[in-house]
Amino acid sequence: MENTIYDKFILFIVCILPLIIAPWMKDYFYLPKALILYILCAFLFIYMIINKVKLNLKSYNILAFSYLLIIFLSTIFSVNISQSIWGRKSRYDGLITYICYILLFTISSDLYTLKEKHLKYMVFTGVLICLYSIFQYLGLDIIPPDEIRKDWHIYSYVFSTLGNPDFLGSYITLILPISIFLFLHLNEKKYLFSSLILFIALLCSKTRSAWIGCTLSFILLVILSIKNKVGVKSLIILTSVFILASIIINFYSNNEVLLRFKTIFIDFISVCKNSPYKQTAGSSRIFIWGKAIKLIPSKPILGYGPDTFNIPFMSNYGSEVKETLGNLIIDKAHNEYLQIAVTTGIPSLIVYLLLIVTSIINGFKAINKNILIIPFICSIIGYIIQAFFNISVVSVAPIYFCFLGILNSINKCPQ
Repeated sequence: MENTIYDKFILFIVCILPLIIAPWMKDYFYLPKALILYILCAFLFIYMIINKVKLNLKSYNILAFSYLLIIFLSTIFSVNISQSIWGRKSRYDGLITYICYILLFTISSDLYTLKEKHLKYMVFTGVLICLYSIFQYLGLDIIPPDEIRKDWHIYSYVFSTLGNPDFLGSYITLILPISIFLFLHLNEKKYLFSSLILFIALLCSKTRSAWIGCTLSFILLVILSIKNKVGVKSLIILTSVFILASIIINFYSNNEVLLRFKTIFIDFISVCKNSPYKQTAGSSRIFIWGKAIKLIPSKPILGYGPDTFNIPFMSNYGSEVKETLGNLIIDKAHNEYLQIAVTTGIPSLIVYLLLIVTSIINGFKAINKNILIIPFICSIIGYIIQAFFNISVVSVAPIYFCFLGILNSINKCPQ
């Protein structure tokens, strides 16, 4: 009975939470998800206390709670304690949110049991989200846009229920390997179709970080599939379908996909050659990263506090931001690892990276016991690659922490 509760909880977080929006609220996308996350985690935490649930004192849990402890200490010494507790408006990336993330991680690791049908539920949600984004790309958005996104259709920006093309891309990075794996593993055409829908939405998102993450995770998935003799013949069909879809979408978009893809290499060359244009490379990420690194030496141990990046960055570089980027408030480093180093300190970054490495190693060790772990390894690796250019948000991060925990749970999953 208890396992059923934890299974349903994790499935709700992964399959239902990303779908939730509230068009009657000022914040359609982030606040509704954050509130539901807080409420559900609070109820489950109370349930665990009442039932005296004990967690394993294994390395991954020790690292997870060490990471949370450092975030807690960083909050106490934050430059804005209130903002560090709750997170900045429309971000909600503070201490409370990270308590929820670590709870999700530990439940996924110790109390959740992965089943094949769960992968199918995850893909079904992914198809719904990606179909909506494709409709947006075609100019068929059934939900009136909010003030921020009212003109996004002009640029064919798609965001589905996640609020931003970048966040849609990071979500697809997590779900696409699962859909591909189901096609290779079960050889059912419906999962070829679902993989195609997710792939088309990935192209429509125009999110280069997700393109890079998905490409590398796909290569890893191919290697692991061949090594474990999972749907090798189906790989040829899948690859052919993806190539054909890329050609069609590029033609429909008047070569926009190809041009967007080329900018990956153009920006890379600009940075390597120290071009005058390198500050605007990666949608001005190079400019932000260069300034953000300079903030670390002032507070290297505990940082400035969770989700307070905007305070030191705009205080020190506000005039340069206005000169280079216009009237923008930079509240994220657009690099998850740099964001952690600035806001919660270098020790927290080290512990976080150790948590990722430990979980991935546990995942690889478990492949021989249960091949269901393969797509989750690929999802996590794809996500941590795209996170080098992206940010952590409440729309997607709960799924990521669930998947990271699943890498440690496979020992008790049935074959």
